[in-house]
Amino acid sequence: MLKKSSFYIFFIFVACFSQSCFSQVQLGLEFNRDQFIQHEGIDLTLHVVNDSGTQLQFGKKSGKIEFLILSELNKFSQRVKPFEQKDKKGKVIENYEFNPAEGLILGAGESKTLTIRINKYFPLAKALRYRIKAVITHPALSKSLETKNYKEFEVMKGDIKKTKIFGVTDIKDPSKVKTRKYDILGFNIKNNSIYCLKIYDDKWVYALHRLGPQVQGIPCQHQVDTFSNIHILIQLQPKVFMHTIFSPEGVAQQEVIYKATFQNVPRLIRDTNLGKVSVLDGLKTTEGVDYVRKGAKIHMLN
Repeated sequence: MLKKSSFYIFFIFVACFSQSCFSQVQLGLEFNRDQFIQHEGIDLTLHVVNDSGTQLQFGKKSGKIEFLILSELNKFSQRVKPFEQKDKKGKVIENYEFNPAEGLILGAGESKTLTIRINKYFPLAKALRYRIKAVITHPALSKSLETKNYKEFEVMKGDIKKTKIFGVTDIKDPSKVKTRKYDILGFNIKNNSIYCLKIYDDKWVYALHRLGPQVQGIPCQHQVDTFSNIHILIQLQPKVFMHTIFSPEGVAQQEVIYKATFQNVPRLIRDTNLGKVSVLDGLKTTEGVDYVRKGAKIHMLN
């Protein structure tokens, strides 16, 4: 009789231990900022900690991580559904659910971090406030688990300062030239004003970059060269300027820091005959000798 009672006590202990250990999965999410400009990449970092004491494998049917995203407008909330996806034959996949954990193997006691550009999978281009929560489900878990609180972020419109139309050679037919545009935008964030570059056409937004602060002095200068590259010259500090070259698709190809003197202020000029764009005046600097980078900031050494 004693042995039988001991068996039941042991069984209950194991069952309770199993249920509690399987529930020990922690989720956390964060953004590197909480305000974004429309069409800017929104990168979310998801932290997953497996304290369950057993390995968790995630596949198409063996577990998933979902995002519950709500848009806020005039105190009304609406769920944001992921973009529709198509199979190889071009047919829309019904009831598609975005699962960033597919293929993830999380060992016992292991923690992993996933970085996801969330607006690649969800339509978040409208200028609204959003709330997001992560939810994890797995057959080994007694119930689904979610982050404790919603994480909030905001998508904002920028003020168009300048717009320019330029041509891009059609890759499929070099004899044709496609029309493309770029905007120089002003963006106010936490009492600070910055410049942004948006490259787009009637169908796509190719890129959106934060260029730098709007400081008192010379306004942002911009030109397009003969290869359809976009040149930007922006004042970062009272005597510090940055010249950046972007491809027509918005890929940063070159970045040079110039220093201004009392009578020698950098200017962006374009040769109308050759289409070449260059910086006139100013002193070209060298990283490590004249300045150092600390994160996104430039610190002059002399």
